Amino acid sequence: MGAPLTGSSDHGWKDGGMPDSEDVVTHARERRVVVIGAGVAGLVAAWECARVGLTVTVLDAADRSGGSLAPVEIDGLTLDAAHIDIAPGDPEAEAVLHLLGCDTVSVPDARIALAGGGPLPGDELLGIPVNPWAPEVRRIIGWSGTWRAYLDRLRPPLTIGREPRLGALVRTRLGERVADRLVTPLAAARWETTPDDLDADAVLPGISTALTRTGSLTGAVSQLQAHPEPARRALRSGFASLVAALDTHLRDLSVEVHTGREATGITARDEGWRVTTDDADIHADAVIIATGAADAGRLLEPVLGDVEALVAVDEVDVVTLVVDATDVAQGGPDVLVFPRGSEVYSATDVTARSPQVGPARRVIRVVLAASERDDAALAAVAAASVTDLVGASLTSSRVRGVARSRRVAAGTGRRVADSARREATRAMIDAHEGLDIVGGWLAGGDVADEIGDAVRTAERVRHGLLWGREPDLGTP
Repeated sequence: MGAPLTGSSDHGWKDGGMPDSEDVVTHARERRVVVIGAGVAGLVAAWECARVGLTVTVLDAADRSGGSLAPVEIDGLTLDAAHIDIAPGDPEAEAVLHLLGCDTVSVPDARIALAGGGPLPGDELLGIPVNPWAPEVRRIIGWSGTWRAYLDRLRPPLTIGREPRLGALVRTRLGERVADRLVTPLAAARWETTPDDLDADAVLPGISTALTRTGSLTGAVSQLQAHPEPARRALRSGFASLVAALDTHLRDLSVEVHTGREATGITARDEGWRVTTDDADIHADAVIIATGAADAGRLLEPVLGDVEALVAVDEVDVVTLVVDATDVAQGGPDVLVFPRGSEVYSATDVTARSPQVGPARRVIRVVLAASERDDAALAAVAAASVTDLVGASLTSSRVRGVARSRRVAAGTGRRVADSARREATRAMIDAHEGLDIVGGWLAGGDVADEIGDAVRTAERVRHGLLWGREPDLGTP
């Protein structure tokens, strides 16, 4: 992403021609990359650079790798702090997982219910019904909502342009009740934002084309369902296995990973960059910033100027509860979604993903809008929200342990405004030779997006350092 890292025309190669293998190895080891941030994007970028022989140093202020998705310790268990599903179709992400030896398993379809409202219909995409007359749909949107949705079949198709916002598209075609009672809770659970902010084609690829072809939104959904995307997959041994595999491979490549060491600033030099830490300065030929949005803004502001608008992203609080399940009902829904206006986005029973839990405990993960509540108050809100999920009120004596974490909302990268923000950020950084940036807050909230973007960015960095020009990798 950064501008080409130029040097002499022959890079010091023998006779000014193509290098031999010894020249390449020596040249690579003389080039240092500093990666600031040891989350998944930073670790992948460091690994990709180190694999071609570059000297790589990783810095992170936290006391362990993993970033905002680092596993949490509760009641003697090591648990993922989030759903780490891998969306299909990103070849870079799939190649990284294969090379690291991280096995994946298919994620089964979840039984989803609306909090206080019973199960949601199954033949839908993000709540958009194929048949608004179906009893399970009519039960939620009522007769007036069903008749309004039926008018979709009578409206003209979108023949010029498209409606980019999912919420506006659904309201225009199917009415307020479908948008508010079906689409809004499911979009909030899956993407952790309002459908009015989501790009319709980004979350439902091909929906605009299918709408034009079929003439109705319900028909478009039916057509997309006829050609479903491959199932999402999860890491068999959890996110901790990915971080551990990356740590092992980085050690094997002699990468220095310094946790508990904060990068306090970056400064451009005549040749390369100076990275300032709390105890020393490090010279780097290239710097890859792989922190969260707030820390990225702090580091970039002295270089780029005002970056507040570029690093503004939505975040969510994630509360993981370990619950005494000795007399808790079984067989309920897997996921609760919440009505429009709720501060809770979703509550998910993730016990099946935590085989070490055993029959006496259940693991519940609650995702809420980010707030400044203290841990105890947030845990109380989370516990109160899951009655429909566990079939009982969670008194304090039933909760065996709680952990709180904060991360980028899953919908980051799929909101209408995100494409422009991402392009503006990358364009500003492009003007600074040897400076690049990766991370879920920029690439998107999906781990596959984050990994793929880190691979492509590292390829640009290492190609520039070794050859003085960038490969044509297209737009990530």
